[in-house]
Amino acid sequence: MVVDDTGRGEAWWPRLLDYHLEVGAYRSQVPDADGRAHLVIADVWPGIRRDHLVCYDAAGWEIGNYVTVVGQAAKAAAQASRRQRRRKKQQHGRRRKRVCAMLRERLRALGIEPDDAL
Repeated sequence: MVVDDTGRGEAWWPRLLDYHLEVGAYRSQVPDADGRAHLVIADVWPGIRRDHLVCYDAAGWEIGNYVTVVGQAAKAAAQASRRQRRRKKQQHGRRRKRVCAMLRERLRALGIEPDDAL
């Protein structure tokens, strides 16, 4: 895949050229109806909008700036990880309280008054 500059001077007029390797030679492919071509290795559909290259996902949504998107994904993953750790810690705390309550009941059943050390 190539993004070619067809402008003159300082004008930038990009066009998308899509090639696929077929039987030992690269052959030009026609973009789809929206002017996009499937970049299989990355599973994205690059296309030209006005004067710049834009990539779309399989549903046709614009992916946006790669660095921004990757940063947002990393931030979301970190937040999800923190939420998961917090949930596990809360679950552990609730489980510990249930076990301590059960042990206190068993001790009382044996005639032993448990202290608060449990």
